[in-house]
Amino acid sequence: MAKRGGSDNVLALPQAGAPARNTLVTPVAIEAEKSTLGAMMMERDAIKTARRILVADDFYREHHRQVYKAILAVYDRDEPVDLITVVEELRNHNQLQEDGVAYLTALIGECPAAAAVDTYASIVLDKSNKRSSLSMAEKLTAMGSNGAGTMEIVRFMESHTKALALRAPGANRGPRTYTGIELLKKQIPEPRWAVLGLIPVGVTIVAGPPKLGKSWMVLSMVIAIASGGYVLAKIPVEKGAGLYLALEDTELRMQDRCIKVLADLPMPEGFEYAIEWPRLGSGCAEYLVAWLEKHPDARIIVIDTFKKVRPVRSRQGDIYGEDYSDVGDLKSVADQYGIAIVLVHHVNKVEHEDPMNSVSGTFGVTGAADAVLVLNRRRGQSDATLHTSGRDISEQAIALHWDSELGTWAMMGDAEEYKHAQRRREIMEVVEKEGTVGISPVEVAELLEAPHGSIKVLMMKMEREGALERISRGRYRICVNLRTLLRTDERTADAEGENPLPSNENDDNSLPYEGTVRNGVRRLTQISEMPEREVAVREVMLSSLGPASPKEIGEELDITPDNARAVLHRMMHKGTVEKGGHGTYWLTTAGISDDLAGVIANEIGLDLVSIAPSERRKAREFIAFWDAKYDARLTREDFDTYFPKWQAGEMGDDRTA
Repeated sequence: MAKRGGSDNVLALPQAGAPARNTLVTPVAIEAEKSTLGAMMMERDAIKTARRILVADDFYREHHRQVYKAILAVYDRDEPVDLITVVEELRNHNQLQEDGVAYLTALIGECPAAAAVDTYASIVLDKSNKRSSLSMAEKLTAMGSNGAGTMEIVRFMESHTKALALRAPGANRGPRTYTGIELLKKQIPEPRWAVLGLIPVGVTIVAGPPKLGKSWMVLSMVIAIASGGYVLAKIPVEKGAGLYLALEDTELRMQDRCIKVLADLPMPEGFEYAIEWPRLGSGCAEYLVAWLEKHPDARIIVIDTFKKVRPVRSRQGDIYGEDYSDVGDLKSVADQYGIAIVLVHHVNKVEHEDPMNSVSGTFGVTGAADAVLVLNRRRGQSDATLHTSGRDISEQAIALHWDSELGTWAMMGDAEEYKHAQRRREIMEVVEKEGTVGISPVEVAELLEAPHGSIKVLMMKMEREGALERISRGRYRICVNLRTLLRTDERTADAEGENPLPSNENDDNSLPYEGTVRNGVRRLTQISEMPEREVAVREVMLSSLGPASPKEIGEELDITPDNARAVLHRMMHKGTVEKGGHGTYWLTTAGISDDLAGVIANEIGLDLVSIAPSERRKAREFIAFWDAKYDARLTREDFDTYFPKWQAGEMGDDRTA
């Protein structure tokens, strides 16, 4: 057999004096090899095409294999691939012959068309496969001559035949593999979300004990997405159609819940529901696809509960495999249409250190899902913890607060921080009831049914911070200065009923409103359904139109920062306030009604309602900036001129900049 890479095209030549026999010509396509390499140096896309078809050993000539490897090396470094860079690569590896530059130049000049590289490469591959076939035949002859067993010969033939079939031009070669360099060069889009940071595109499991608020959470989520509102009173979502499969509810219960969640707001057109749906394997996925085809703007589908659409489990089946397959079938639909499918599920009765292990079923359920949310809440309590984990979301514990009047959950922040702050408030309430007599950590722990050690450590820390003071060994009371503030706060405590705004006559039962707000705020008396202190806090925030901290609000209203924070949290549940950065709060769009917008327009010459909702928060920031920097009334003309410049960071000290 002629040595591979030589210039001879003859596989075997008859020797002098030997009997004549058929001459076998080596299958080669030198011109196709040249045209393939020339095209790769002419067009960058030709490199991708050739690489998908060929490997270096498919080239017959050794120097063609070297050129092919050099081209790929330059390409993988994300450098331009041309005559100069390929020559330099070959020279660096001592592979450039004396006439190498001229030869490479000829490869480029003689290539008929770079666009036909797939045809050239397929010819090269075909010849390579035929050479491999001849080589296999030669090895089979040798195996037979050397006494190899029949089964050994059969196994050799099967393995090599399969390898050749996979490499045939046009054959299905199975999954494509990529290099790590290709991975790092790819422009991969960011994950898409139905609810940012919480519900990604794909399948999400929402699990928890029965009758603790899972259905309320996902129902309000679908309504919020259908209206383009806020999820958990905190996370803004993009508007889109949503389907809620309430498979354990009646229409009467659905109607009652929707009325409560909407709170007199109109039902968004994008919300659809069903109380019956076929199981997986009986049309579930197919009907979901049909609905998605009719709703191209769909963003979320909720199945409440997952058990209702699962096929009947076989007695001797693979439980893990069935769990994984059921979730996987729905994930295929979600991935194909780029939406989120939320499966409401239950937890088992066994307590687990890791909340994710409490999800009912095998690990096939959670393993196939993109995200898992587990809701933990003690019965009778309004606070809960939402544990999150997933492929694109971080593991975290989120504090939630249940508003029974509105039938909604509100996000309160990190669960550990919220629990810590809540425990502080509970300690303050217990100590305050004891007055100047004081109380010991042991007694506080008994009243709160909490561990004595943690209560003792926390009360010592509160003493160092100035909230508590020690009056004798092991007994604490509220700090004297803080007690004075609390007594002031008691005189101005708001009722939870529907109280009108108090007058400006300063008596012991009214808040000092005079001088805390701008002209026109007397029209706030029309909002009689809001508790007294919420109205006062809203007045203070309207006066600045910017972010406000509990401390600033407390100073304006002569109440403690803790009480101001409590009012702000209550307003967050109602969607009138949202949390900003560095412990500050903003009025939401809902916090500025159309009626109040008229007051603002009279004061600053601008009607916020006329501005697009996505721009209102930035507009409030700009107004606060203008008010603090310039001693001039902001007009609509000023706003239209300078607001875009301020957003772009192009507004200097001079207003004419």
